[in-house]
Amino acid sequence: MNGRSRRRAPAPGAHPALSYRAPGYLISLRAGVYAMIIFVVIAVLYVSYWLVLAKLLRDGFDEWVQARRDAGAIAHYANSDLDGFPLRLRFTVDAPTYGPPPEEGGWFWEGEQVVATVRPWSPGRMTIRLPGLHRIEMDTGDGLVVAVAEARTLEAEFPMADAPWSGGTVQVAGLDASLGDDRSLAVDRLQVAVTPHDPGRPKHTSPTYDLAVEADDLEFSGGEAPPLGRRLKRLILDATLLGTLPPGPWPDSLVAWRDDGGTVEVTRFDLAYGPLAVEASGTVAVDEAIQPVGAFTARIRGFFQAVETLRERGVMRGRDAVTAKLVLGVLAKMPEDGGPAVLSTPLTLQERRLYAGPVLLTQLPAIRWSTADDTGAPTP
Repeated sequence: MNGRSRRRAPAPGAHPALSYRAPGYLISLRAGVYAMIIFVVIAVLYVSYWLVLAKLLRDGFDEWVQARRDAGAIAHYANSDLDGFPLRLRFTVDAPTYGPPPEEGGWFWEGEQVVATVRPWSPGRMTIRLPGLHRIEMDTGDGLVVAVAEARTLEAEFPMADAPWSGGTVQVAGLDASLGDDRSLAVDRLQVAVTPHDPGRPKHTSPTYDLAVEADDLEFSGGEAPPLGRRLKRLILDATLLGTLPPGPWPDSLVAWRDDGGTVEVTRFDLAYGPLAVEASGTVAVDEAIQPVGAFTARIRGFFQAVETLRERGVMRGRDAVTAKLVLGVLAKMPEDGGPAVLSTPLTLQERRLYAGPVLLTQLPAIRWSTADDTGAPTP
């Protein structure tokens, strides 16, 4: 050896170019360029998608307003704005007013703002918030009723479907409403959820909608005091509508549903009102006069205090109150953990009369429909 390094000869058959490896920084740079290209492509696609959804939302609103106007409705607003990029589409309408065509009912609404929100990754559902004051005028047949309301939370969520009655959820919290004539209503919390069933081949026994209602602390003031006080502490209702409720004006659609054998199955009714605490389940329908009828099995606490209150306020006659206490007292049992007696008894509602077992408790006022006479029956 002559002391100088000697380059090793390539193996027989090997090509120098095939053994080349790019430096690490070049590999990282190439990966970064590819990632940047992918990011730009995704960003462009997402922005395009957001803009398309925004246009569909705005065009859909404009088409709905024009269609309602063409049908004879009152539908106006001051201005609108669409923002929320990139995580939502938020469509805001200022100073909206709406009144349906005369054949759909005599009422009118005006508010401060409507905010509709759609998530780009869930375009099939919309949330609507109604902040600020609301003014509602309603023709009850006995005159015009004007209500002014404001709530801490007033919003609805529902699917954006072409089919009507697609279900949804309404949430109310901190509602204060003035109903005119010194009457008012305060609601601490109210939630109503309607969930549709797949209609398939509907029959009168087919479930079509589930209804869930939860309410806490509803308080009335002004006007004639309700029989058991002005505060309803709790209401929970879970029910299922059986049979198809056809579209059309009320009460015509209700009559068609009744004639087809439609009923409502109440799986849970939980009420805390005045001295009463009621847990019940049963079935509700409507009679020939389009008034509710029903049959329930119930567990009632505070029954005797409620009967005494009804007697004191003239809702029950003295002898009926005494009869109720004597007859139903036999069925009442004292719970092992103490507290008021528990009465297990059937409850029935027919001809607007509410019975506990064989005992008449009270007669309810008739529901007056917009197209009904004083008896509640449809006007010929």
